[in-house]
Amino acid sequence: AGINALTFENLIEISGNWQFIENPTAPTSTIDEYGNRVVVAWLRMSEAVDNEWIGMFTLPRVVTIKNNHVCFHVHPHVDKLFKDEVDSFTNIEPLKISVDLKEGSYLNIGGYQITYEDGCVHTNREKVFTDVSKLFNKKSNIGKKFSTPLLKNGNHIDIYVDANVIEIYINNGEYVLTNIVYGMNDDFEYNDIENLKMYKADV
Repeated sequence: AGINALTFENLIEISGNWQFIENPTAPTSTIDEYGNRVVVAWLRMSEAVDNEWIGMFTLPRVVTIKNNHVCFHVHPHVDKLFKDEVDSFTNIEPLKISVDLKEGSYLNIGGYQITYEDGCVHTNREKVFTDVSKLFNKKSNIGKKFSTPLLKNGNHIDIYVDANVIEIYINNGEYVLTNIVYGMNDDFEYNDIENLKMYKADV
């Protein structure tokens, strides 16, 4: 066997990153100038925005393995754009919201709700989503509520918010939640959180 041969003897078990991505299509990877494996995927949408466009890309994500667990974090070229700290929320420009959670934490970001209970992050987009029958051919709560497994590496989240997509990177990529949203408002409410900071993108 050659030096790069794959054998059962050199296989190890790697736990997956539960990424709840909105109907991802054609995930594609490449190598950046630093040798990092970078992944991006196309997000399908249930309806067009302003009857003009439909679908978008995820943020570019660097893939790493930590303690045999696959992790994804926002590519540093993208993350460094969010450098101007702001003190108020707006849904008309991209924002990064960084916060530490604790038991009972709650955030309402333009109608998109995030809670932290029993060591897991839960999201609810019922108020900022379309009729799910367009996606699942029946009316139900499928596709509106999401939860992570039990977190093992802390309780920090970085939330990247744009007009029609929210991406939540938990503990620097231990888990990732990605949701399409529609009709977000300017509400920004929270309870029982720590170290809240918000940054707008310099683009």
